Amino acid sequence: KNNKLIGYLTKEQSITYNMIKNNLKNTIITYECENNKYLSFEVISNKSKITTKNKEIKIDINISGTINESSCNFKLNNDKSIKKLENILNIYLKNNITKNIDDIRKKYNSDIFGFLDIIYKHDYKTYLEVKDNWYEKTFKNIKININPKINIIAKGNVMEGTNEKN
Repeated sequence: KNNKLIGYLTKEQSITYNMIKNNLKNTIITYECENNKYLSFEVISNKSKITTKNKEIKIDINISGTINESSCNFKLNNDKSIKKLENILNIYLKNNITKNIDDIRKKYNSDIFGFLDIIYKHDYKTYLEVKDNWYEKTFKNIKININPKINIIAKGNVMEGTNEKN
C-alpha cells in the first residue's frame, strides 16, 4: 500500500490474485466433496476480464482444466454429469474467490487488484466521485461480482465413485 509492503498473501489468496490478474500458469484446485473425499482440478489456462459500471466491479474468469484425481461419488462418464460438476466447481470457486478478496480488503485495505485504475480507465465519472475517499469508504464496500466459468476438458485418474466397502 502506497509502495510499502504491508503483509503477505496466503497460498489461496495468491492463487486468487494471480487468477484475477491473468498471471496463473498452472495450479491445482482441491475441492472437498465429502468428508475426507477430494477432487483435484488442474487449471491449465485461465483468462479473466475485469469491468466496472456504477460503482460495481465484475470479474469474469474463464478456466480450462482437467480432473486429475477424484475419490468423490461423481459419475464422470457423460456430459450431463460433467456439466453438473462444472457448476459445482463454479459455485465453489466463486465463494472461494469472494472470500479471499474480502479477507484481503479487511486485513490490508489495499487495492492490489487495481480496481481504482480500472474505474479510472473505464468509468471516469465514477472515478472522480470515489478517488478522494477510495480507501476510507468506497473500496471496503464496493460490490464485486465474480463469474467463474470452468470448462473440464479431460479427466485423469478418476475412480468413478468406488465403494469403500469393497
